[in-house]
Amino acid sequence: MNWRENLLAMAFNLSLYANTPMPDALSMPVSLAESFFKSKPFEDWGKSREAEAKAKAEIAGRINGVIRAIGALAKSLPKG
Repeated sequence: MNWRENLLAMAFNLSLYANTPMPDALSMPVSLAESFFKSKPFEDWGKSREAEAKAKAEIAGRINGVIRAIGALAKSLPKG
């Protein structure tokens, strides 16, 4: 990537992950933006998001298991 693409990518990431308006993100020094993404609070936020996603996946897996069990139960019941 060239410097322009890097700058735009950094600005887009700031807009997405830091709720920074695009004009502010574009005017922010690259060193400050890089510091934000390397910071402990951003790392903690990322871990929090991963934990959230894992919890949602576990819930979906449990619901899927219940649906399978209901399907198996419906198949085992006598028709009529």
